[in-house]
Amino acid sequence: MLTLAELDTIKEQLADPDDEMFSPQMMALALATKKQRRSLKGLKLNCMMVDRTGKVDELIEVLKLIQQAKSTRYPLNMRFQIIYASEGKEESTWHWSVMDVSMVDGQLHFFLLDAANSLTAIFSAMLAIYKHCPEAKMVYASGSIQHDSTNCATFALDHVFRLAKIPNFNQEITRLVKNHSESCSQNAQKIIQNCLPKASVSQSSVFSEQDFKELLPYLVNQPFQYLGALNFPEDFGPLLRNFQSLSILEQNFFNKKFIGSDFDDLETYILKHVKNRQNQSIENKRISIKNKTISYVNSLSIAEINEIIAIQSDGANLIKTAQKATYRGMFTIRHWEKTDSDISTRLPSYS
Repeated sequence: MLTLAELDTIKEQLADPDDEMFSPQMMALALATKKQRRSLKGLKLNCMMVDRTGKVDELIEVLKLIQQAKSTRYPLNMRFQIIYASEGKEESTWHWSVMDVSMVDGQLHFFLLDAANSLTAIFSAMLAIYKHCPEAKMVYASGSIQHDSTNCATFALDHVFRLAKIPNFNQEITRLVKNHSESCSQNAQKIIQNCLPKASVSQSSVFSEQDFKELLPYLVNQPFQYLGALNFPEDFGPLLRNFQSLSILEQNFFNKKFIGSDFDDLETYILKHVKNRQNQSIENKRISIKNKTISYVNSLSIAEINEIIAIQSDGANLIKTAQKATYRGMFTIRHWEKTDSDISTRLPSYS
């Protein structure tokens, strides 16, 4: 539970446009803000936040429940996104990554995306998936979209927002992996081979040498597939719009008809955010997210804020709630079911 003093600190951080770090509490509030904005348009944001840095690994708790949903006699189709926190490089910091989870005809699919290509965070998530959802299929995508070391929270937020907007996502990923099966498999093997010598000297608290030894048999028996950004289809363009290297964008993506946003192609969108040969879109996105979130937070009491944070932090409860909501056989998630009726009707409207 946040105290008034802790809430004041969060408000100060949200009000500071240059503060790039998001705590789990701030991330929960940013997600709830986005969900409320979409609800005004009649849209749902099927996304949850889990924290892997506390006493309980919330991702593992969610994975256990996902596996339980799969193990029922008639497993329901589902799709949602997870944004998850791992320990950052500095003390009391967080690294943020995302995954898109779906179940189609009883088969679980995980699409993992990390803007900074942080393999310690990705391998740790993979190990958890292999152990708790052993028959799941996994695809990892990257491309070193993030070049700085501080904006992972904003990248992750924008990625889950855009992933949720891609229709027929799992079908598209399945098609891409099939069409690029050789390169997907070879690139995955290269990642594993390159990490073997590093694992022997790893001091990471997120993923240790022992963790990698535990992961290796899974990688051999049921390898993941690696999908490089160069193989993304046009409608995946919004996942690339914050790419921080303008030269890579010009060389590899501007000559293709990628979508950049709901209104612009990728090149048009990015050129609107270029300053001194730098793509500043992630900086602008962070400021926009923080401004909208602080407006949301200022409209709520501390009791309402604690209620929202508790809902977002309790991944197990979110899945249990989701299991109760079905529509035409499609598994849906209503994370903010209580917030919708009790809080969002009193929030200000944002454009």
